[in-house]
Amino acid sequence: MTIIYLEIKSIFSRIKSLSYQLKNLSLYLMAAIVTSSISVLMNPFLAANLSPKDYAIIGYFTSFSSLISFIISFSFLTYYSNNYFKIKEDERQIVLNTLITAQVFLGFASLLFAFVGFYFYMHLAKVNFPFFPFAILCFIPVFFNCLYNFLLVEKRMKRQALSFFKITILNTILIALFAILFVVILKKGAIGRFWSLLLPAVGMGIFSIFKLISKFQYNWKILRDAIFFGWPISLSAILYYFLSGIDRAMLEKLHDTTTFGYYNVAIQITYYLFNFYAVIDQTFQPDIYQAIAENKRMKLLKIVSGIIVLNAVPVLLFILFANPIINILTYGKYIESTDFAKILAIQTIPMSFSFLISNVIVGFGYPKVELVNRIVGASMSILLYRFLIGKYGFYGAAWGHSIVLAMMASISAIFIIYKLLSSKRKLML
Repeated sequence: MTIIYLEIKSIFSRIKSLSYQLKNLSLYLMAAIVTSSISVLMNPFLAANLSPKDYAIIGYFTSFSSLISFIISFSFLTYYSNNYFKIKEDERQIVLNTLITAQVFLGFASLLFAFVGFYFYMHLAKVNFPFFPFAILCFIPVFFNCLYNFLLVEKRMKRQALSFFKITILNTILIALFAILFVVILKKGAIGRFWSLLLPAVGMGIFSIFKLISKFQYNWKILRDAIFFGWPISLSAILYYFLSGIDRAMLEKLHDTTTFGYYNVAIQITYYLFNFYAVIDQTFQPDIYQAIAENKRMKLLKIVSGIIVLNAVPVLLFILFANPIINILTYGKYIESTDFAKILAIQTIPMSFSFLISNVIVGFGYPKVELVNRIVGASMSILLYRFLIGKYGFYGAAWGHSIVLAMMASISAIFIIYKLLSSKRKLML
């Protein structure tokens, strides 16, 4: 009788756990749907009020955002995510206080360094666009978004899906309202678009600091461990710029601002597909790290495979219906970007695979291996982009994204399969 009671109790416990996970998943997906819907609804208004030159400027400077992000973030967020379930619950606040304190002060110093370096780069490369005010307006939000992303990760790790939902929606609404003000009403073009991203980022970044930490403090051992863990990941992420962002630096040299604008419109639209993947990845990220920590490899394989399949569905649908979608999203003004968008959409599939395998490699404790993979990939991608852009221009750059990411995903997959097979043979011996 006792055994039957325990079995029934176990079944109800599993049902309750599954119900809780489904509720969280629905809130994460709802956050993605609402934020994407707001962005989609805003797109025609932005397109009607932004010129190809505005899009060229926005695309050029934002292409450096990921590079700047990892210069100033030190991958503290990855360290916290990867070690969350390994840190004792009573020690997590000290870790969080230390990481946020370091992020604020070291991050700000690094941002100033990035401004100086980028100014000299633009001068030496003789870039047609001015450094001021575009670089300032574009890169300051990156600093504050590092803090905002900490808050989102904290909510996901604690599986506080409702709180995550509210914060995400609030941020999206603020961005939309400021975009209406600066771009649609005041007609400020590219400058207005940058202001609409800067102000919400500052507000949400400061809000995140107050929500996350009990006081500014640092523990030298925690900070040392985080820097030691994060530097190869940060360097690896910086190298990712050469895989997916350097194309715009090269395309600027073609001095075709109009086509460059259409190309950036296509990138912006296909970014919605990446957002869909990002939400799925964020939803299952705690499960990925937990499966790695518990060494449940089959569970890990199922999670990774499921994410890739889910991500492929909207990509294929977008390619099939790209013409009417872009016609609506750009107010019929940028239909010429359709061909670029179809090509760029394909990259989302190898991108998701590459990111997931990268997370697995880091999760298993091989951040330096991922760094070596990125060094090899970055070196090859520079040569590949130079060849494709030189021979096929903007279309060559668009295809280059998928080719480079597929190449990186293959290199990473070969390594992780080799390591898993090696460890399995050792266990058999």
